[in-house]
Amino acid sequence: MAKKFTPIMPTRGTQRLRNSIMSKKKSRRWLSIPYVRHGEPTVKSRPERVKCMRSLFSFVGKSEKEMYKLLSGDRLVLDWTGRSCPHCRTGMLRKSIGTERGPRWRCNSGRQCGKSISAHYGHPLLTHGRGLKAVPLSKQACILFCLLSGCKTNSTCMLLDVNHKAVESMQSRINKLRMRCVRRCEKKVTYGRRSTWTDVEADEMVVRKRTATVGSRKFAEWEQWAGCIERGRPSSLSLWKTTSSLTEPNAPGPGAIKKGDWIDFAFAKLANRRVILHSDGARSYRLRVPGLLHDAVVHKKSSIK
Repeated sequence: MAKKFTPIMPTRGTQRLRNSIMSKKKSRRWLSIPYVRHGEPTVKSRPERVKCMRSLFSFVGKSEKEMYKLLSGDRLVLDWTGRSCPHCRTGMLRKSIGTERGPRWRCNSGRQCGKSISAHYGHPLLTHGRGLKAVPLSKQACILFCLLSGCKTNSTCMLLDVNHKAVESMQSRINKLRMRCVRRCEKKVTYGRRSTWTDVEADEMVVRKRTATVGSRKFAEWEQWAGCIERGRPSSLSLWKTTSSLTEPNAPGPGAIKKGDWIDFAFAKLANRRVILHSDGARSYRLRVPGLLHDAVVHKKSSIK
Protein backbone atom coordinates (compact mmCIF):
# COMPACT_ATOMS: atom_id res chain seq x y z
CA MET A 1 0.00 0.00 0.00
CA ALA A 2 1.12 3.58 -0.79
CA LYS A 3 1.95 5.77 2.13
CA LYS A 4 -0.48 8.57 2.87
CA PHE A 5 0.92 12.08 2.21
CA THR A 6 0.82 14.34 5.24
CA PRO A 7 1.51 18.07 4.59
CA ILE A 8 3.90 19.90 6.88
CA MET A 9 1.97 22.37 8.97
CA PRO A 10 3.56 25.74 9.70
CA THR A 11 4.65 26.52 13.20
CA ARG A 12 3.10 29.18 15.39
CA GLY A 13 5.93 31.65 14.75
CA THR A 14 5.75 31.47 10.96
CA GLN A 15 1.95 31.64 11.02
CA ARG A 16 2.01 34.80 13.15
CA LEU A 17 4.56 36.42 10.84
CA ARG A 18 2.48 35.59 7.76
CA ASN A 19 -0.71 36.95 9.35
CA SER A 20 1.01 40.18 10.38
CA ILE A 21 2.37 40.74 6.84
CA MET A 22 -1.04 40.13 5.26
CA SER A 23 -2.77 42.44 7.72
CA LYS A 24 -0.26 45.23 7.02
CA LYS A 25 -0.76 44.86 3.26
CA LYS A 26 -4.52 45.07 3.62
CA SER A 27 -4.56 48.01 6.05
CA ARG A 28 -1.80 50.03 4.37
CA ARG A 29 -3.10 53.03 2.43
CA TRP A 30 -0.66 55.01 0.38
CA LEU A 31 -0.87 58.77 0.49
CA SER A 32 -2.08 59.80 -2.98
CA ILE A 33 -1.13 63.36 -3.92
CA PRO A 34 -1.77 64.59 -7.47
CA TYR A 35 1.48 65.40 -9.27
CA VAL A 36 -0.06 68.39 -11.04
CA ARG A 37 -2.31 70.40 -8.73
CA HIS A 38 -2.74 73.29 -11.17
CA GLY A 39 -2.14 73.91 -14.84
CA GLU A 40 -2.38 71.27 -17.52
CA PRO A 41 -0.94 67.76 -17.08
CA THR A 42 1.47 66.45 -19.68
CA VAL A 43 -0.31 64.81 -22.60
CA LYS A 44 1.19 61.69 -24.12
CA SER A 45 2.75 62.33 -27.50
CA ARG A 46 1.22 60.55 -30.51
CA PRO A 47 3.53 61.26 -33.48
CA GLU A 48 1.87 58.59 -35.62
CA ARG A 49 -1.42 60.52 -35.48
CA VAL A 50 0.05 63.90 -36.46
CA LYS A 51 -0.97 65.07 -39.93
CA CYS A 52 1.07 67.69 -41.78
CA MET A 53 -0.24 70.08 -44.39
CA ARG A 54 2.52 68.95 -46.80
CA SER A 55 4.14 65.63 -47.58
CA LEU A 56 7.47 64.67 -49.11
CA PHE A 57 5.84 63.97 -52.48
CA SER A 58 4.60 67.57 -52.71
CA PHE A 59 8.22 68.80 -53.13
CA VAL A 60 9.61 66.15 -55.48
CA GLY A 61 10.05 67.17 -59.12
CA LYS A 62 8.89 70.77 -58.64
CA SER A 63 10.55 73.66 -60.49
CA GLU A 64 11.81 76.82 -58.80
CA LYS A 65 8.68 78.76 -59.76
CA GLU A 66 6.38 76.08 -58.39
CA MET A 67 8.44 75.84 -55.20
CA TYR A 68 8.21 79.60 -54.71
CA LYS A 69 4.40 79.49 -54.96
CA LEU A 70 4.31 76.53 -52.56
CA LEU A 71 6.63 78.04 -49.95
CA SER A 72 5.15 81.52 -50.19
CA GLY A 73 1.72 80.01 -49.51
CA ASP A 74 3.21 78.42 -46.36
CA ARG A 75 4.84 81.77 -45.41
CA LEU A 76 8.36 80.35 -45.54
CA VAL A 77 9.67 82.84 -48.14
CA LEU A 78 9.01 86.55 -48.61
CA ASP A 79 7.62 88.66 -51.42
CA TRP A 80 10.31 91.33 -51.80
CA THR A 81 8.19 93.68 -53.90
CA GLY A 82 8.32 97.22 -52.48
CA ARG A 83 10.94 96.42 -49.82
CA SER A 84 14.26 98.22 -49.45
CA CYS A 85 17.31 96.70 -51.10
CA PRO A 86 19.41 94.71 -48.58
CA HIS A 87 22.62 95.68 -50.42
CA CYS A 88 22.44 99.48 -50.79
CA ARG A 89 19.61 100.22 -48.29
CA THR A 90 18.43 103.11 -50.53
CA GLY A 91 16.70 101.60 -53.57
CA MET A 92 13.43 99.71 -53.72
CA LEU A 93 13.01 96.20 -55.06
CA ARG A 94 10.75 95.42 -57.96
CA LYS A 95 9.87 92.05 -59.36
CA SER A 96 11.69 91.14 -62.55
CA ILE A 97 10.86 88.52 -65.15
CA GLY A 98 11.06 85.02 -63.72
CA THR A 99 13.98 82.87 -64.83
CA GLU A 100 14.76 79.17 -64.61
CA ARG A 101 16.12 79.76 -61.12
CA GLY A 102 12.81 81.21 -59.97
CA PRO A 103 11.53 84.77 -59.51
CA ARG A 104 14.02 87.57 -58.95
CA TRP A 105 13.75 91.08 -57.53
CA ARG A 106 16.00 93.84 -58.84
CA CYS A 107 16.97 97.11 -57.18
CA ASN A 108 15.64 100.20 -59.00
CA SER A 109 18.58 102.44 -58.07
CA GLY A 110 20.15 101.83 -61.49
CA ARG A 111 23.91 101.98 -61.76
CA GLN A 112 24.39 102.64 -58.05
CA CYS A 113 23.30 99.08 -57.15
CA GLY A 114 21.11 97.23 -59.66
CA LYS A 115 21.57 93.90 -57.91
CA SER A 116 18.94 91.16 -57.93
CA ILE A 117 18.03 88.79 -55.13
CA SER A 118 16.07 85.53 -54.94
CA ALA A 119 13.01 84.72 -52.88
CA HIS A 120 15.01 82.96 -50.14
CA TYR A 121 17.78 85.56 -49.86
CA GLY A 122 19.00 85.83 -46.26
CA HIS A 123 16.76 82.94 -45.16
CA PRO A 124 17.86 81.31 -41.86
CA LEU A 125 17.39 77.79 -43.31
CA LEU A 126 17.37 77.92 -47.12
CA THR A 127 20.50 78.85 -49.07
CA HIS A 128 21.15 80.00 -52.63
CA GLY A 129 24.29 79.55 -54.71
CA ARG A 130 25.75 78.82 -58.12
CA GLY A 131 27.67 75.97 -59.66
CA LEU A 132 28.22 72.64 -57.95
CA LYS A 133 27.50 74.05 -54.49
CA ALA A 134 23.98 75.11 -55.43
CA VAL A 135 21.20 72.87 -54.11
CA PRO A 136 17.76 73.17 -55.78
CA LEU A 137 14.99 74.62 -53.69
CA SER A 138 12.96 71.42 -53.98
CA LYS A 139 15.81 69.33 -52.52
CA GLN A 140 16.32 71.80 -49.69
CA ALA A 141 12.63 71.55 -48.84
CA CYS A 142 12.87 67.74 -48.86
CA ILE A 143 15.92 67.81 -46.58
CA LEU A 144 14.17 70.19 -44.20
CA PHE A 145 11.05 68.01 -44.13
CA CYS A 146 13.07 64.85 -43.38
CA LEU A 147 15.07 66.46 -40.58
CA LEU A 148 11.97 67.94 -38.95
CA SER A 149 10.30 64.51 -39.17
CA GLY A 150 13.10 62.94 -37.12
CA CYS A 151 15.18 61.25 -39.84
CA LYS A 152 18.89 60.89 -39.15
CA THR A 153 21.60 62.38 -41.34
CA ASN A 154 22.65 59.10 -42.96
CA SER A 155 19.02 58.11 -43.59
CA THR A 156 18.30 61.48 -45.23
CA CYS A 157 21.35 61.17 -47.49
CA MET A 158 20.30 57.68 -48.55
CA LEU A 159 16.66 58.56 -49.19
CA LEU A 160 17.23 61.78 -51.15
CA ASP A 161 20.61 60.92 -52.75
CA VAL A 162 22.28 64.17 -51.61
CA ASN A 163 25.70 64.98 -50.23
CA HIS A 164 26.08 64.66 -46.48
CA LYS A 165 27.48 68.20 -46.23
CA ALA A 166 24.19 69.71 -47.38
CA VAL A 167 22.28 67.71 -44.76
CA GLU A 168 24.73 68.51 -41.96
CA SER A 169 24.70 72.23 -42.76
CA MET A 170 20.90 72.22 -42.76
CA GLN A 171 20.89 70.44 -39.37
CA SER A 172 23.30 73.00 -37.90
CA ARG A 173 21.13 75.87 -39.14
CA ILE A 174 18.06 74.25 -37.57
CA ASN A 175 19.89 73.92 -34.24
CA LYS A 176 20.99 77.56 -34.32
CA LEU A 177 17.46 78.70 -35.10
CA ARG A 178 16.08 76.64 -32.23
CA MET A 179 18.70 78.06 -29.88
CA ARG A 180 17.74 81.63 -30.83
CA CYS A 181 14.06 80.86 -30.33
CA VAL A 182 14.65 79.22 -26.93
CA ARG A 183 16.79 82.12 -25.69
CA ARG A 184 14.15 84.60 -26.76
CA CYS A 185 11.35 82.65 -25.05
CA GLU A 186 13.31 82.04 -21.83
CA LYS A 187 13.46 85.78 -21.15
CA LYS A 188 9.67 85.89 -20.95
CA VAL A 189 9.30 82.89 -18.61
CA THR A 190 7.91 83.68 -15.15
CA TYR A 191 7.19 81.36 -12.23
CA GLY A 192 4.42 81.61 -9.68
CA ARG A 193 1.22 83.63 -9.68
CA ARG A 194 1.57 85.75 -6.51
CA SER A 195 -1.99 84.70 -5.54
CA THR A 196 -1.64 80.93 -5.02
CA TRP A 197 1.29 78.69 -4.24
CA THR A 198 2.71 76.88 -7.27
CA ASP A 199 5.00 73.85 -7.51
CA VAL A 200 8.36 74.30 -9.24
CA GLU A 201 10.98 71.62 -9.82
CA ALA A 202 14.75 72.13 -10.17
CA ASP A 203 17.49 69.66 -10.91
CA GLU A 204 20.81 69.32 -12.74
CA MET A 205 22.30 66.78 -15.08
CA VAL A 206 25.67 65.92 -16.63
CA VAL A 207 25.78 66.15 -20.42
CA ARG A 208 29.40 65.43 -21.31
CA LYS A 209 32.66 64.25 -19.78
CA ARG A 210 36.14 65.01 -21.10
CA THR A 211 39.61 64.04 -19.96
CA ALA A 212 41.84 67.03 -19.23
CA THR A 213 45.58 66.91 -18.58
CA VAL A 214 47.04 69.37 -16.07
CA GLY A 215 50.79 68.92 -15.87
CA SER A 216 51.39 65.21 -15.47
CA ARG A 217 48.00 64.39 -13.95
CA LYS A 218 44.71 63.57 -15.67
CA PHE A 219 41.40 64.96 -14.51
CA ALA A 220 37.77 64.65 -15.61
CA GLU A 221 36.16 67.81 -16.98
CA TRP A 222 32.34 67.78 -16.81
CA GLU A 223 29.67 69.73 -18.65
CA GLN A 224 26.74 70.18 -16.30
CA TRP A 225 23.40 71.91 -16.95
CA ALA A 226 20.67 72.90 -14.51
CA GLY A 227 16.98 73.24 -15.27
CA CYS A 228 13.83 74.58 -13.67
CA ILE A 229 10.21 73.95 -14.66
CA GLU A 230 6.77 74.67 -13.24
CA ARG A 231 4.45 71.70 -12.85
CA GLY A 232 1.62 71.69 -15.33
CA ARG A 233 3.36 74.14 -17.70
CA PRO A 234 5.99 72.48 -19.92
CA SER A 235 6.68 75.75 -21.75
CA SER A 236 8.24 77.20 -18.57
CA LEU A 237 11.42 75.11 -18.84
CA SER A 238 14.63 77.12 -18.33
CA LEU A 239 18.14 75.73 -18.79
CA TRP A 240 21.52 77.22 -17.96
CA LYS A 241 25.06 75.91 -17.87
CA THR A 242 26.74 75.55 -14.49
CA THR A 243 30.40 75.67 -13.52
CA SER A 244 31.76 72.28 -12.48
CA SER A 245 35.21 71.68 -11.04
CA LEU A 246 37.74 69.10 -12.16
CA THR A 247 37.51 65.69 -10.53
CA GLU A 248 39.34 62.39 -10.62
CA PRO A 249 38.86 60.35 -13.83
CA ASN A 250 36.95 57.61 -11.99
CA ALA A 251 34.60 59.99 -10.15
CA PRO A 252 30.86 59.33 -10.67
CA GLY A 253 30.11 63.00 -11.34
CA PRO A 254 31.02 66.63 -10.61
CA GLY A 255 28.76 66.83 -7.57
CA ALA A 256 25.71 68.95 -6.84
CA ILE A 257 25.01 72.44 -8.15
CA LYS A 258 27.04 75.23 -6.57
CA LYS A 259 25.62 78.17 -4.69
CA GLY A 260 26.97 80.71 -7.17
CA ASP A 261 25.09 79.03 -10.04
CA TRP A 262 21.79 78.97 -8.16
CA ILE A 263 21.65 82.30 -6.33
CA ASP A 264 21.30 84.48 -9.44
CA PHE A 265 18.44 82.42 -10.90
CA ALA A 266 16.64 82.07 -7.57
CA PHE A 267 16.51 85.80 -6.79
CA ALA A 268 15.75 86.79 -10.41
CA LYS A 269 12.97 84.27 -11.16
CA LEU A 270 11.64 82.82 -7.87
CA ALA A 271 11.85 85.59 -5.28
CA ASN A 272 8.48 86.86 -3.94
CA ARG A 273 6.52 84.59 -6.31
CA ARG A 274 4.88 82.19 -3.76
CA VAL A 275 6.78 79.16 -5.06
CA ILE A 276 7.23 75.70 -3.50
CA LEU A 277 10.56 74.42 -4.80
CA HIS A 278 10.92 70.65 -5.15
CA SER A 279 14.54 69.54 -5.51
CA ASP A 280 17.06 67.07 -4.14
CA GLY A 281 18.92 67.54 -0.89
CA ALA A 282 21.73 69.74 -2.22
CA ARG A 283 22.77 72.56 0.11
CA SER A 284 22.59 75.18 -2.61
CA TYR A 285 18.81 74.79 -2.89
CA ARG A 286 18.42 75.57 0.84
CA LEU A 287 19.21 79.19 0.13
CA ARG A 288 16.79 81.52 1.93
CA VAL A 289 14.79 83.36 -0.72
CA PRO A 290 11.78 85.54 0.18
CA GLY A 291 8.50 84.04 -0.97
CA LEU A 292 9.99 80.58 -1.57
CA LEU A 293 9.49 77.34 0.35
CA HIS A 294 11.88 74.42 -0.17
CA ASP A 295 10.78 70.80 -0.25
CA ALA A 296 13.53 68.17 -0.38
CA VAL A 297 12.30 65.31 -2.53
CA VAL A 298 12.75 61.79 -1.16
CA HIS A 299 12.10 58.97 -3.63
CA LYS A 300 10.05 56.87 -1.23
CA LYS A 301 6.32 56.37 -0.76
CA SER A 302 4.92 57.63 2.53
CA SER A 303 2.11 55.59 4.07
CA ILE A 304 -0.67 56.60 6.43
CA LYS A 305 -1.18 54.37 9.43
